[in-house]
Amino acid sequence: LYFTNKYLCLLQGLINSMRDYLPKAEHRMCARHIYANWRKKHKDQKLQKRFWVIAKSANREDFNYNKAKLAQLTPEGAKDIMKTDPKHWARAFFPIGANCESVDNNLCESFNNAIIEARFYPIISQQEKIRKKMMVRVQEQKTKSEKWNGIICPNIFKKIKANIKRTQFLEVLWNGKDGFEVKHLNSRGMRYIVNLEKWTCSCGYFQLAGLPCCHAICAIYKSGRKVEDFIDKCYYIDTFKKNY
Repeated sequence: LYFTNKYLCLLQGLINSMRDYLPKAEHRMCARHIYANWRKKHKDQKLQKRFWVIAKSANREDFNYNKAKLAQLTPEGAKDIMKTDPKHWARAFFPIGANCESVDNNLCESFNNAIIEARFYPIISQQEKIRKKMMVRVQEQKTKSEKWNGIICPNIFKKIKANIKRTQFLEVLWNGKDGFEVKHLNSRGMRYIVNLEKWTCSCGYFQLAGLPCCHAICAIYKSGRKVEDFIDKCYYIDTFKKNY
């Protein structure tokens, strides 16, 4: 999985190179850069929220619904948003398996900012500064993780808590086994199907992120099971420690 800025790629020919040399890698484009270029023509601040709702829609039905809502505000904007293939920047089109729902490139840009001083050094000095910086980071991350309690990494636990909070607006029906129907108690009244045995939800988020969405959490509570049993092990504190 790798992220790029679309327009930088077009200038440098990286898209073709990545396709040739990393044919099996999933190629995502940073949605923040997609938005920045789209905003040059569609500057209304109200459209910003619409864009991100579209980008973060985790299934095709929600993607199309939210794009239609954008079209009501700006038909041209809804057309322009599709000029970049959504399989590169919208969650609804991401393949399953990476356990990564990110639509932006913040991770790479944070790393780039961290080594910004080293970038101005000659190549050998540059590599030495980056090596030392990475050594310090490994030590800091290892020390930090020793203070954590529980099973799940703190940042992931925050996401789970946010999804738990959303369950108050849901109603769940259970078939007595692993199938659940979860309904939103709002004007749209969307229904989603959860299968706990397969770790799937028709909203798409559960299987995309490897984390239970609010619908899955409803189903987990309804069946009397534990949320942490349905979180991918890549988010466990033990896994984090093994990496460092």
